[in-house]
Amino acid sequence: MLAEEARQHWASDRLPLLNASTDPKLNAAELEAVRKAEHQFADEQASNAKTGLKDAIAKARSILGSARLASVVNIRDKHLAHALETTRREKRGQVSPMKYGDETALLDQSASIVEQLFCWVNGKSFSIENSREIDNENAKALWRGCKFENLT
Repeated sequence: MLAEEARQHWASDRLPLLNASTDPKLNAAELEAVRKAEHQFADEQASNAKTGLKDAIAKARSILGSARLASVVNIRDKHLAHALETTRREKRGQVSPMKYGDETALLDQSASIVEQLFCWVNGKSFSIENSREIDNENAKALWRGCKFENLT
């Protein structure tokens, strides 16, 4: 459905032709050429949407089935959410211990999935990395540009 929406968005037959010929035969040929090019581009965008969405789904499934996610969720369940001695995962078998940085790697992998889904669902791009850069610049401006004093 999303691929078809992308196709419909770009397959517009209603765009005006700039500098159109006054000769009716040439004008009809120009309009047909533009229509054909727009439909070809629309088909390419639909194909890109299918490819991007399938890739996002495959990446999500890969993360969901990963040992890294299992170890992060296990430590969350065991020590943060429930304070358990043994989790269900550990009862079923060995769970690799979480390593420092696993959470960052999962977040980075998830970010690329979110960007792809955002693009094809909303028809717009969004860069989490660009947002991080803006946030870092704002934080630097705050900490370098303000003076904080303890009033006690």
